[in-house]
Parts: sequence; structure tokens; C-alpha cells
Amino acid sequence: MILNLGRKSKKLTKAEKERKARLKRSLKASTQNTIKYNSLFENGLMHIAKNEWSRTYRLGDVAYLSANQEEKIDVIDTHAEALNSLDAGSTYQLLVINRRVEDNAVEQIKYDEVGDGFDNFRKEYNEMIESRFSSDSKNFKVEKYVTLKTEAYNRGQADANLSELGNSLENQYSQMDITFEEMDGKERLDVFAELLLGKHKLPYNFRDIALSELHTKDFIAPNRLHFLENRFRINEGVAKVMYARNFPTFLTDRLIKSLTDIGVELAITIHAEPYEP
Repeated sequence: MILNLGRKSKKLTKAEKERKARLKRSLKASTQNTIKYNSLFENGLMHIAKNEWSRTYRLGDVAYLSANQEEKIDVIDTHAEALNSLDAGSTYQLLVINRRVEDNAVEQIKYDEVGDGFDNFRKEYNEMIESRFSSDSKNFKVEKYVTLKTEAYNRGQADANLSELGNSLENQYSQMDITFEEMDGKERLDVFAELLLGKHKLPYNFRDIALSELHTKDFIAPNRLHFLENRFRINEGVAKVMYARNFPTFLTDRLIKSLTDIGVELAITIHAEPYEP
């Protein structure tokens, strides 16, 4: 997105001029055309193409593995009701990122039991944290994001549609104390940077983007992207995309957990959209 403020901009300071020049030198147009969206606004709204718009939300955790059967059914029902709240023309995408973290990360964030009557809460919290990590010696952190897409003829209508849809899903998830937090443009860029550049945080903000007069895609596009027959190279790494062509009539509720436990960095996406029976 090239930010056009519609009025004459303020005179840049010497430091800002130097930073602008550095940004333009370091960020050259190359592979950004492979990233298929038109604009990403600072408030998190994305114009994908034509009349397609989206927002992304950070999905919180629930102590599913330690829950009893009735509680597990409640969690599944909550997800089902959230999906059933989609309108025609809307889509739901779940992104699960399995990211390697330091081996001692789990122990650093767990609570020690102290025998003060609240250890049952500490134990439940620790179980929830452990469920986000692989039991392998190389620990992985699981992060989940939901992207909602709608159809609209302008930015205002898109904002209204996604706000209504997002509030509906937030209410559904809140019944099980699952957080559903709307992400701004910088946070969405950070997710792109993690997938495309291997960076957990993009060292730029929207002020830098406006200052550079570059597109947001220039800040997240990899330097090298080369597609081969059954894999592709992205910068210095090698990656592969696989998809499920056919699904059985029944899927276990441990499918994603099993995939994230195999001990490799990966991203899983699940797409859902309404259909007429």
C-alpha cells in the first residue's frame, strides 16, 4: 500500500530524509508480485482484490487436552457455531503456525506449585502452556490466527461487514473463555514477516512505510523466491506446500495436534466457506 494522505506532507527533517533514502536502498521491488493483495491499512483492514476485504484475529488457547468429554464437546460446538455464523460471500481461514522456540522457554513461563491452595489453577495453566509445545526436546510454540473475508464495494462497507462478523465470532468464542483479538496492520505484517522472512517482528512501522513511499509488500517480500517441481526456495531456505485433496467423513479432533507434534516448523491453513445444501 502506498499511503497518499491527500494533502501536502510536512517537510521532512534531515534524519527522516536519510532514513527514507536508506529504506529505498534496502527494499527493492522483486518478489512482491507473488503476494496477492492490493492494500493493507494501519487499522488491519486489507483490500485483497476487487470487492474482497479481510481482517485477521489472534485466537487464544483453551485447556482442551485436559478437559473432560463434555467440555471438549462444548469447545467443538463453539467452533461449529462460529463457522455456522458465516454469511454468504464470507470465508473463514484458520492459520496454525508451529514455530521452534528455545528449549527452556516452557520452564520459564510455567508456575511453580507453592501449596497455598491455588496450585490447581497453576497446574491447569501449566497444562495449557505445555499443550502448546511439542513433547520433543526441540520445543515448538503453536500460534493460531483467524482471517475473515467479506465482499464489499467500498472500505466503509467492508469495515462494517467485518466488524459485525468479528463481533459475532468473538461472542461465540467468549462462551468458552477463548480470546479473539483483532489485529492491526503492523501485527498482520509481523505474521507475513514470520512466514516469508523468518522474522518474528518486522523492524518497521507504518510511519516508515509512509516515509519510504513504498508498498507494504516491499517490507515483507523475500529477496529470493524460486519455484521448482515439488518444492520452492525462499531466501536461503527450502519449503514445500501440501494440501488435502480428499477428506474422510470423519476427522479426529487430534489431527492438528498430531501434525504440530512431528517436530518441524510448519504452517497449517484450514479454509471454510458457506455452501448451499
